[in-house]
Amino acid sequence: MKISIDVMENIYKLIDDIKKTEEYKETKDALLRLYSDELVKPLIREFNELKDIYEKYPTKSNASKLSKVKTELYNNPLYKDYIQKLNTYNSEIKKKEEKINNALFNEELKKLLILECKHDKKN
Repeated sequence: MKISIDVMENIYKLIDDIKKTEEYKETKDALLRLYSDELVKPLIREFNELKDIYEKYPTKSNASKLSKVKTELYNNPLYKDYIQKLNTYNSEIKKKEEKINNALFNEELKKLLILECKHDKKN
């Protein structure tokens, strides 16, 4: 599918607009707080290590260890805040995505109508 320059410019504008939203900034800040917290960092590291181990060796013991750390991480206030901000951000992204899809659809529809008109003129 070939996209016109106007559509591409609008897509880039939407991306820039997204980065300027409060939701984007809040999500980014929440993520930075989460990964910079000295109490959470080891928990994230342990969770990722246990997840890798469990994926390679899916034993009941590894599942139990992973579940314990996952619960601890998911109950952390910084993690909860990040997830809440991320969900809000994703909701806003969905709205922007619909605008992009509509713009692309309208662009393709215009092309089809132009082709149809040209075809009708020939006949």
